[in-house]
Amino acid sequence: MSDWLRRLRRPDLLIALALLFLAALAMGPGMLPGRTPLPLDILGLFEPWRLEWPAAANPEVGDAVLQFSSRVFMAESLKSGHLPLWNPTVMAGHPHAGDTHSSPFYLPLLLLSWCCHPLTAYKLQLLLQMWLAGVFMFLWMRALHLARLPAAAAAIAWMLAGVQQIWLPFPPFPGTLCWLTAIPAAWEVARRTGSRRAMAGGALATGLAITAGQLQFFLYGGLLLGLYGLLRLAASPPEQRRRGIWAGAAIAGLGLALGAVHVLPTYAVALDTIRPPFTWEALRQTGLPWRQLVTLVAPWFMGHPGRGDYRGAQNASELMAYVGLLPLLAALTAWWIRRDRLTALFSGLALLVMAIALATPLAWPLAHTPWLQRFGLMRWLALWPLVVAPLLALVLDAVASGAVHPTRFHPARSRRPGPRRPGPNPPGGRLLRPRPGGCGSCPWPRRCRRRSCCCPFGWTPRAAAKCRRPWAGWSPRPWP
Repeated sequence: MSDWLRRLRRPDLLIALALLFLAALAMGPGMLPGRTPLPLDILGLFEPWRLEWPAAANPEVGDAVLQFSSRVFMAESLKSGHLPLWNPTVMAGHPHAGDTHSSPFYLPLLLLSWCCHPLTAYKLQLLLQMWLAGVFMFLWMRALHLARLPAAAAAIAWMLAGVQQIWLPFPPFPGTLCWLTAIPAAWEVARRTGSRRAMAGGALATGLAITAGQLQFFLYGGLLLGLYGLLRLAASPPEQRRRGIWAGAAIAGLGLALGAVHVLPTYAVALDTIRPPFTWEALRQTGLPWRQLVTLVAPWFMGHPGRGDYRGAQNASELMAYVGLLPLLAALTAWWIRRDRLTALFSGLALLVMAIALATPLAWPLAHTPWLQRFGLMRWLALWPLVVAPLLALVLDAVASGAVHPTRFHPARSRRPGPRRPGPNPPGGRLLRPRPGGCGSCPWPRRCRRRSCCCPFGWTPRAAAKCRRPWAGWSPRPWP
């Protein structure tokens, strides 16, 4: 991973700073001194503030205010020198360890609560999570060898997606989502290079995603990322496939071990839950109605909860699937603009997520899976922007490189009948021998100036100096 980190030059740092500024801008006046993004207007729904308090902008996120007392209790406990495990201030007592909304073992929350005022810690946690969501999406796209600007566009689409914004006042939701993109970014680096640092980073991201609190999002995201990894391994060379399997096992195993400190108490508390498992017929009722798809284009077409005129199913916050018009257009046109394995992969995952959220027969196994049968299908919409944002990056990358015309799906078949000699010799006079039929495993089939060359930049003298290792598993051999 050290070689990969050395490639993070000044433009990458500038993009990270731009994402931080954009996150602070999206937070709005709540980031100013003396302000808070905590939706305190929800108090207007309760006595004695009902008559003199303004109407709540979104009464559906009021849990953030009702559960803020647990953050105050956590700050007081940490500053007094002990870890909060039992909260005696809630009725006759409440298990703080095992409460998914309190996130008692989430490391960023513990550090912020220990050194800051609870309101300041709340503000900084929201800003940090939104910024990390964009940064990790950017690193994931860069690990897939996409250009900087398309990767930055995907990062902006992910961090400003509707699900990120509408659940912003409720930290466990964006807290789990922001770490989900760090896991595939680290795995891609470990699969390609075998870096142990990348495996450790992926395991740490997995543990933080678990301890952030929203285990439902982690379970859904884990299933989706697991399918992503299996499909990526199926299209990888044998050596990368072996490294990818070991990296995935290490990230999953170590990550679950780190997250066990939160999973085990949560499991013990969940055994006393009164929520019954859904049957298939009951689970279908929790899905997204087909008429609600109009909110993909106009998020408040069915009404706004703040105005009290919402006429859609369930509630607007749970069914928020808006990701932006440009990412949606890119998702719909990606297969006609760029036909390669990555586009097929993310398009298939996007269709799968939407099919499950719509309660099609693809969601039937969830009704027979332990614990997953207790959760509604509408929460799958939180993963919709996670697979649509990469499609935006893929489309913009193809447009920027000029490869906007469809090509054959199988990249192992070149349009030219046979291999061609690459351009100028790289340093040392050693070339890469292509397979018969052209460059079969090159991840840049459109950028390559000569299709029989295995270097993503083409064998120009300047680009050859940058190419430090064979790409896609090729070994250097002298040209006959």
